[in-house]
Amino acid sequence: MTHAVPPPLPAPTEIIQFPLDVDINAVVNDIVHDWAESPVLQTGNADEIQANLPKNLPRGGAPMSRVLAEIKSVAGAYRRRNAHPGFFGYVASPGLPTDPLGHAMTAALNQNVVGYPGSPGAAVTERTLIEWFRQLCDFPVGTDGVLLSGGSLANLAALAAALYDTVGEAAVRDGLVAEGHRVPIILAAESVHFSVQRAATVLGIGQNQVRSIAVDDKFRMDSNALEQTLTAAQDRDELPFCVVASAGATTTGAVDPIEAIADLCTRFGIWLHVDAAYGGAGLLATGLRPLFAGIERADSVSMDLHKWFYLAFDGSVLLYRNPDAARRVFFSQSDYVQFDQHGPAEEHMFFHLGPELSRRFRALPAYLAFRYYGADRLGHQVQYNADCVHYLAALIEAEPDLELVSPAVLSICCFRFAPVSMRADTASIDTLNRRIRNALQESGEFFLSPTDIHNRPVLRVCAISHTTQARHMEQLIEFVLASGRELL
Repeated sequence: MTHAVPPPLPAPTEIIQFPLDVDINAVVNDIVHDWAESPVLQTGNADEIQANLPKNLPRGGAPMSRVLAEIKSVAGAYRRRNAHPGFFGYVASPGLPTDPLGHAMTAALNQNVVGYPGSPGAAVTERTLIEWFRQLCDFPVGTDGVLLSGGSLANLAALAAALYDTVGEAAVRDGLVAEGHRVPIILAAESVHFSVQRAATVLGIGQNQVRSIAVDDKFRMDSNALEQTLTAAQDRDELPFCVVASAGATTTGAVDPIEAIADLCTRFGIWLHVDAAYGGAGLLATGLRPLFAGIERADSVSMDLHKWFYLAFDGSVLLYRNPDAARRVFFSQSDYVQFDQHGPAEEHMFFHLGPELSRRFRALPAYLAFRYYGADRLGHQVQYNADCVHYLAALIEAEPDLELVSPAVLSICCFRFAPVSMRADTASIDTLNRRIRNALQESGEFFLSPTDIHNRPVLRVCAISHTTQARHMEQLIEFVLASGRELL
């Protein structure tokens, strides 16, 4: 065949080919071999770290050995080791040994899991994972869900579904300014995660429409206070559209009384969303599962895989009891995307259930972990984390110079160094505890994130690493006592 115009040809030196000439296992092993070594956090001057990387756009390539050396000198050297047994700070997963394989496979398969048509195998894998989590929460058959980037986006999606399920489909088209709408409000404990206030901003109802419900002496939502607020809302120009219950509050680990809250939501006809981003893994543990009684009655539940399920970032499971409520918000079509809301499984679209369109194959690392380790083994590890923190609480209560501020419920507890002789001097105790927390980080053996309860600093311990053992709790107490007494 003769062409009037010659076809373009790539330069041989510019062709990109697989495989990359590098031993991926060796690179990964070099990173993870010291995942539990001290210091927990290695930090430095930002300008000094930046000096290791080229600031100008690289027009030409560099040898892979040099590129890897640059990343190791920056991200490898200056990092927080979430798998360190003394990492008790933010709710950040240690990662599992299966994760590098799962994420490498995810990148190699490179599936855009918008829905079944473009990525059939990945879609079936994700729906299988959603089914496992449906069973874990004892949700009814017909439940559906989606994997999102994290708890913040999962909470936003759930609240959007709750809002428009309450105000009606007209608001999806015309907005909340449509006449006839009362002021939509969200009800949540004062300890709720701040992603709920952020979601209220994005949804256009405003942070002030998140009404705080008082907590009891165990930092759980007070269901009597919730009932009073719901009753009062009927006499005001307000429309409560969702109650958010925390199944593992970020600060204290408290689990709200979900059963009692579900009773009230049923009585008042309000959507119940359970934010189990941190605590949801407790459903795997036989000794913790009773704390979540009533979760099966929720309208939606969010659970982060990259928290207590131990998986590396990122992934959050969002379940909807009635997925049609979400589809009414997120369903859309275009000239090149035309699938019905209720088509066959071969037309299932994940973007009908959440705000993301392009999505990587998040389900793969989680599938590998659950199939390789099994839910029971993961649950035993979750239970052991909780047992260690309960042991810590017992050690605290046995020490006269320590004060337990919040009880150990899941795998979080908060306490202070507070010698009996000076407990009346709260300002001095507060200063001591700030300095103790700094000393813990400087030691390199422990990391506790700055936390206040009732506007006073506490030493907050959150143990969600599979490397943490009871002896690390003993070492923490010894360090706090020694440091506190030395500072005195």
